[in-house]
Amino acid sequence: MIAIEVRDNFGELRSALVVASTTWQNWSPFFSAWADLWFESRREMFRTAGESTDTPWPMYSRATGEAQYAAVKSKILGRRMTRADLLRWIGGQEILKPSLEGEGPAAIREETATEITVGTSVPYAHKHDRGEGRGPSWAGSRRIPKREILNLGVELERSTATMLGKFAAAGLSSIQDERVGLTTDEVRAMISEGWQ
Repeated sequence: MIAIEVRDNFGELRSALVVASTTWQNWSPFFSAWADLWFESRREMFRTAGESTDTPWPMYSRATGEAQYAAVKSKILGRRMTRADLLRWIGGQEILKPSLEGEGPAAIREETATEITVGTSVPYAHKHDRGEGRGPSWAGSRRIPKREILNLGVELERSTATMLGKFAAAGLSSIQDERVGLTTDEVRAMISEGWQ
């Protein structure tokens, strides 16, 4: 079985796709192309404030406890905050967004013939993804809202299935397993049922 799994730094499975069960021995060309899809999907995720991954991010507001943070950030940047500013810090201090887009020292992209790892080494990334962190003390130290950054989203799942089809057509004589292109929910159901 070849699977694309997105895990957080605690090892928890966040998203997964089963892409094939009997195929090539060397998947590095597929993984290399898929990594480009992943990084492009993260660019789109930031552009749409999570909507492209089916998990829209809440705007800084009184409801999220981030009004004071937004006011200070607006003053520093000299403009009112918009959805495009969520999880971003402009002015040479941005780390999270570039790393999830495959750029900068915090970006992770490791490929072998049978495995790929992509992501970020930013230590607070999981806090945003899970909504477990706290804002800065000067902004009231309130709990930050969940802004998921690891979801594949339907679009990336479809693009992955399409890419798998292209790779299959380019060199695989057959894919003998009907489980090609399963979604995250289907994979989780299979795992909970003890499927191997």
